[in-house]
Amino acid sequence: MNRRKQPFKHSLGAVRFDVRTMKVFLESGYCKLTTVFGRLRYNFQLATYYQKYATWKVMNAQLKITKNACYLNVQVEQPDPKTITGDKRVGVDLGINNIAVCSDNTFWQSGPVKAVKGKYQYLRSKIQSIGTRSAKRKLQNLSGRERRFQKDVNHQIANWIVSKPYDVISLEDLTHIRNGKKNKKLGKWSYAELRSIVEYKATAIGKKIVAIDPRYTSRTCCEYSRQ
Repeated sequence: MNRRKQPFKHSLGAVRFDVRTMKVFLESGYCKLTTVFGRLRYNFQLATYYQKYATWKVMNAQLKITKNACYLNVQVEQPDPKTITGDKRVGVDLGINNIAVCSDNTFWQSGPVKAVKGKYQYLRSKIQSIGTRSAKRKLQNLSGRERRFQKDVNHQIANWIVSKPYDVISLEDLTHIRNGKKNKKLGKWSYAELRSIVEYKATAIGKKIVAIDPRYTSRTCCEYSRQ
């Protein structure tokens, strides 16, 4: 006897639209959708937070129907920004003791990050020593919180780097070089994620990203070390 439930269709679902079956005017606050009754116009209210995307190009939309309201989820694409023509450069060393060190003699304070990572490492070793099924679930939740913390810090660092008054950002190409390199306090930091975030944030405002060979970039000048 087959006890599996038969598939059923929800009475309220979602409808997808593309550029052929819709016209969305974010600045004007209305859209035209193709329906079984023809092309119909609907007015909507764009939230204040999303006003900054009103001039972006609309790619597709999804009409979500609920018992109390209808929501139009719109996917937009940012137009290509104007590339900055200047050549003022800053180099960024993605280090171990400090996550990011810039050539303008500034660096991201990694002390608070090391403290939080140390706390996660302590909790992880404590939970792993228990070995129960409940401990494994807690360990999985702990790993998720740690990943979210790391991603948030990478966004903060990327914003700090991109906001600097430079036209070109030189980043180390760490492909197949530092994979797996580990620090006792920072653990295995996701430098690839940080680099990816810096790249798309810089491109969004027209700044250039240049990849450089990471060899010898972290060495101290001999003249400086003698002082």
